[in-house]
Amino acid sequence: MPVSSKKPNNLSHLFQAAQRNPEVSGVINNILSKKRPITILLEGSAYLVNIDTLDSLISQRKQPKDSLVLVDINASTVSSYVRYIQKQFPDNNYRVICADMNSLPCANNSIDLIIHNFTINFNITNRDDDQTLLEIKRVLKPARSACLFSVGILIRPNKMRSYSSFSGVAVLNESKSYYESLFLSVGLRYNKFDSSKNTSTFPYNRYILQPYEATNPN
Repeated sequence: MPVSSKKPNNLSHLFQAAQRNPEVSGVINNILSKKRPITILLEGSAYLVNIDTLDSLISQRKQPKDSLVLVDINASTVSSYVRYIQKQFPDNNYRVICADMNSLPCANNSIDLIIHNFTINFNITNRDDDQTLLEIKRVLKPARSACLFSVGILIRPNKMRSYSSFSGVAVLNESKSYYESLFLSVGLRYNKFDSSKNTSTFPYNRYILQPYEATNPN
């Protein structure tokens, strides 16, 4: 599962962390080794270099019918992604859609791999968090599928949870296991494979999520 990009970025760091964990790496490699075309969904595009990172994965498969779907709610970001894809990857099956991650424009059980890299932190309410995860479960295929999920351990000021100080922003009390409880409540099993508690930078957790019914046959 080696990835490359023009410069290091959050997405390449995510895959590198996944590769260091044998169980997580095994799940991702099992998905990427499928003989039929796969679909990768990136929720919240953030940076153009993310496309290069995902393209490096897809290119290794040498499967021309593989598809990449990028969803972002910001229309100007979507426009810049469309222009970039048209210029850099005109012959690839890559699409950019302006949509909300809580109402994904994807059919049920249609996605092999979802990349959700800190996007949930842009939600406003607990109810939005529930819906984000329900949508992830809805669109994932029932077998050999997964979501690589990064979340900053931050909470929104209007949420009723335990607080501690972090650069003027509220931080989730880890003893409450807020996100991990949410995963289970919507029917997603999880494996936390990377974390940082360095409050001088940006505390985060990284997980691999799969539907309870998902299987990963060799």
